Amino acid sequence: MYRQTSARTNGRTTSVKPLTPTIMSGINLTIESRGKIKGVLKNGIANLVPSLPVSRQRLSDQQKRPLLGDEKRLSDLGVENVATLTLKDLGPQISWRTVFLVEYAGPLVIHPLIYLGAPLLWARFGYPFSMSFVQTTVFVLVMAHFLKRELESVFVHRFSNATMPAFNIVKNSTHYWLLSGVVLGGGVYSPSLGVEAVRGTVRDNHAFIWFFVLLWLLSELGNFHAHITLMNLRPKGR
Repeated sequence: MYRQTSARTNGRTTSVKPLTPTIMSGINLTIESRGKIKGVLKNGIANLVPSLPVSRQRLSDQQKRPLLGDEKRLSDLGVENVATLTLKDLGPQISWRTVFLVEYAGPLVIHPLIYLGAPLLWARFGYPFSMSFVQTTVFVLVMAHFLKRELESVFVHRFSNATMPAFNIVKNSTHYWLLSGVVLGGGVYSPSLGVEAVRGTVRDNHAFIWFFVLLWLLSELGNFHAHITLMNLRPKGR
């Protein structure tokens, strides 16, 4: 149990009710909102409770609506005079950029492993095959796509929030590592699309394959243009 205390923000005192271990489910703070900036209030809370840094805090009004924008004054967020806000601990946090880099790295690791290992593995079960042109093309395009995603995560994407709950990295990575990695790689780099299997079919027609490579390239360029447009709509640092 934390004792009742107060925080100094902008030269004013913020009264804080006792903080209890139920902070994960939310506790109430009674504050005087005049002139206070939300971010300054959160810094004051972090000073009172070192285990609760700014990135883990979510403040909501009495109607349970989250207060967005740390740079805004509480009065601009509809909090007037003496008010009671709900403070919730969002739990351990991780940066959005880190999550993006990790989730996109999965296919970049998994696809080469399957591409190189699949012929050896299938041969042990009596299904030897050689990689066809369409399989190699898919491999190159997948690698190029996720390498683009990684570079965009570093140099292009801007995030409205610095962090997200750490557990999200497991959920997000499962999608990319399992579906875009294991499932896609396991399905494409198999005897069903090997040299012998596609010989004489449209999947062995290089003109047909290059046509769809061109469509892929146009789609990637369109996607890149959209990301650049979104980046320019959000000034750096905001």
